[in-house]
Amino acid sequence: MRRRRQAQRLSQADLGGMIGCSQAAISQFESGHTSAISRENQDVLFQQLGIDAKGRPDGMPGDTGTRLMCCNRAGCPMNRPYLLGEGMQFQPLFLPVPIGEQRFCTGCGDPMIERCPNSRCQAPFAPGSAFCHACGTPIIPLPEEYKGIPDPKRLVDSLTPAHDAFLDAQEIQLPTNPSALPAARRSRRAGNPT
Repeated sequence: MRRRRQAQRLSQADLGGMIGCSQAAISQFESGHTSAISRENQDVLFQQLGIDAKGRPDGMPGDTGTRLMCCNRAGCPMNRPYLLGEGMQFQPLFLPVPIGEQRFCTGCGDPMIERCPNSRCQAPFAPGSAFCHACGTPIIPLPEEYKGIPDPKRLVDSLTPAHDAFLDAQEIQLPTNPSALPAARRSRRAGNPT
């Protein structure tokens, strides 16, 4: 797709403007994050670039019928706590779920979500981020009791074993691409204190 766009001498921003999405969404889509652009905009995108939509590569949500979903409850063991500045945040675990199928979190039982929780945004998820790629809203809102705590490291350290045990019990594999993990977590994996 990138080659087709470049052959038409279009920037990512130009193409995004033509189909009604941001340059960042085009960049993410070209990098394989197909949920960054809605199915309707994908159809317009392929038409603009002269790509037969029926000839889409395998693995695109429009063809496989999946979308990314996650639990957005802070205390859920499915979500990884990590330090962020003077506080903490949670990294959601994104799972591909068939379109039309409602899923409930296996960690806490809450309904899973597939779009930014900000009602003005509602962008589909881009994997690997704790914040919406379109508006910056945290995907998992931090409850009041977790804000302004004097020692967020202690809380993160107390919640992490439940998260790790949950992943082990569910046999869920974390991404092996370090750039898909929050910076604080990459640092911890490298053996550096956070």
